[in-house]
Amino acid sequence: MNSYKIFILILGIVYLSSCRKKDKNECPVCPIVESISPVSAHAGDTITINGSQFNSSGNIVKFNDVSATRIVSENSSQVRAVVPANCGSGPVSVDIDDELTSNRSVAFTYISKYTVTTFAGTPVLAGDVDGAAAIAKFNSPKGIVSDKLGNVFVADRNNNCIRKIKAGLVTTFAGKKGPTGGFVNSANPLTAEFNFPYGIDINKSGELFVADLFNDCIRKILPSGAVSTIAGVGTVPGDVDGAGAIAQFNWPTDVSIFEDSILFVADYLNNKIKRVAASGRTVTLAGTGTKGNINGTLASSLFFAPLSLTLLDNSSLLIVDNGNVQIRVLNFVNSTTTNFAGTGLVGAFDDRSSSATFNYPTDIAMRTIGGKKEIYIADQLNNVIRLIDANGNVSKVIGDGTASFKDDEGTKAQLNRPYGLAFDVLDNRILYITDEGNHCIRKVVIE
Repeated sequence: MNSYKIFILILGIVYLSSCRKKDKNECPVCPIVESISPVSAHAGDTITINGSQFNSSGNIVKFNDVSATRIVSENSSQVRAVVPANCGSGPVSVDIDDELTSNRSVAFTYISKYTVTTFAGTPVLAGDVDGAAAIAKFNSPKGIVSDKLGNVFVADRNNNCIRKIKAGLVTTFAGKKGPTGGFVNSANPLTAEFNFPYGIDINKSGELFVADLFNDCIRKILPSGAVSTIAGVGTVPGDVDGAGAIAQFNWPTDVSIFEDSILFVADYLNNKIKRVAASGRTVTLAGTGTKGNINGTLASSLFFAPLSLTLLDNSSLLIVDNGNVQIRVLNFVNSTTTNFAGTGLVGAFDDRSSSATFNYPTDIAMRTIGGKKEIYIADQLNNVIRLIDANGNVSKVIGDGTASFKDDEGTKAQLNRPYGLAFDVLDNRILYITDEGNHCIRKVVIE
């Protein structure tokens, strides 16, 4: 090879290398996405991507950084691709390889499909029957949680016990099942007694924590079923911080676990958020005890009947401030509270989170999909489940608003006073709902 050809070859290599810089805008031969149609779709739908400098074959199409299910057709200016399940909203890109990537991408909105079925319980009929999920009966189920072993636990409020659902079978896990509550700790789970158990949570060790409403205390259930009290006197309401049995609550309605051993408690009638250490020592985290709606420092913040809570991240809690008809954020790192969603007025208005309205919201469940958080709210007296997306938009996604029972898709389904929400820890495409008014547990598959 003569020196001229070697020189031309070197120039070509340098040119191609320049197309593979991290700054995509410096690559003159990288794919350019100009438009997509439609701009929103469900999983399995086909999207047409128009642009230039695509490959005639072998293009890599991604929806919010999730690879397309398959390529239907492709040429240098157009690619038709199938939307992958649960990719979430985000940019659509076309890449030739790992380095020749899109100079431009176009925003895409993913529309989830929600399929609602009955997971356990005989719809509409209250009762206390164990057995196959289809014939079992609940009575005003409240809190719900799942674990890594495939168990789903339910606080069956009016039956004063904790039920377990696994492999299509419902059993009583802890508590003397029946209409009469009590307060008994026991190594034998079926002789222990609860009195209107409400919110529940579970740690990585499989220990369940229960907000035992009418006993005004926080109970712990070991994987063996043994029941003990970790905070609160038991049957004595009050508002006292302190160690173990010295502490007092007044209608604790929910617990949320932080770092596997610290509990945050919604102390409903005390209008406070409390923190319970692994030792059982309880301190007031936020709220003065006076009803109100004031943000700012934790010491000066006011709540009105905080009902439930869930961790938003490693520094903050989402709180359903039921009496204020709002979702609040408590940041325990910078010690402040702020509003997250809701105007404080009762309604059913979908809009930006700051303008949306709710009607007796009760619980929150959250999942991360496509790198973005989705927050689901049980909007009980609107008989629907609402979604707050990553952009802060609120929409109705499950239930038509009628207080009734119907298994169907999304807003064609019907709920009756949905209360508790929990994602399956093994599959965040599955959402469980305690459908309190229908006395059953609903299952939603999100695609």
